[in-house]
Amino acid sequence: AAGAAVTDTRSGRSIVSGITLPTHLFQPVATVTSAGVTVLAQPITSIWGPVQDLFFGCGDPNRPGHLYWTLPGNLDAWPSVNAVEVCSPSEELMAGCVYAGQPFVFSRLRLFSCFPNLSAPGQVAAIPTACTRGLVARWSFDVGYGGIFFISQDGIYVTQGGPEQNITDA
Repeated sequence: AAGAAVTDTRSGRSIVSGITLPTHLFQPVATVTSAGVTVLAQPITSIWGPVQDLFFGCGDPNRPGHLYWTLPGNLDAWPSVNAVEVCSPSEELMAGCVYAGQPFVFSRLRLFSCFPNLSAPGQVAAIPTACTRGLVARWSFDVGYGGIFFISQDGIYVTQGGPEQNITDA
């Protein structure tokens, strides 16, 4: 109850030999600047999911081509090893989404499909799709009935994870 006395019943030895809190689960991501300085808890611009208990993220200003993901079932845990370079920094990952149960991530130039590895939990591969156009801006897409609708440099398109279809004049 509030105001009740607290009694410590554990010895110093049992406390020292007990479990420790993990110190490698940064939120949202740990990154490295171009000068080689580690930055903990770098905010990112886009988080999406869940897929197989994972959330994905991109938009790290220090590593713009990297895709990040959480520990399964724990949105607050973004270990530094849970990152993969999907594209060059100049291409830049813009945002991601889930369509038909499949996670995708857009760059400025194209679309990638993200595949969690079921045989090696915590590993993710990103593979370019047949969609050869990317986003003009981070929020220039929407998932809807019939596909992922997005605005590219030269028009409005829809994809279901394959080749894009121009719907600008449809």
